[in-house]
Amino acid sequence: MNETLEKINNRKKIVLDFLMKHKRWIVFVALIIILFLGFNIRIQGLGNLKDVATGKYIPLEPDSFIVLHYAEYIQEHGELFDVDPLRYYPFGYA
Repeated sequence: MNETLEKINNRKKIVLDFLMKHKRWIVFVALIIILFLGFNIRIQGLGNLKDVATGKYIPLEPDSFIVLHYAEYIQEHGELFDVDPLRYYPFGYA
């Protein structure tokens, strides 16, 4: 039993010495793992952001989508429409 405790204490000392000696590498590895997990979590839902009618990707929040829609319409027609077809479908909003 005493030998087992000695082995455990020796291994513990070796691990702690290694950790103290390589602090900078451990921080870099932890940062890389955190960045990798965060990136994977963010891109998991990208497939759900496709418009089923056009097959194009849409912005994540609706505000930027409607601003983009207005900007494209103004660019094509020179002015904003009188009745917004995307609001209160199917009649629109005047």
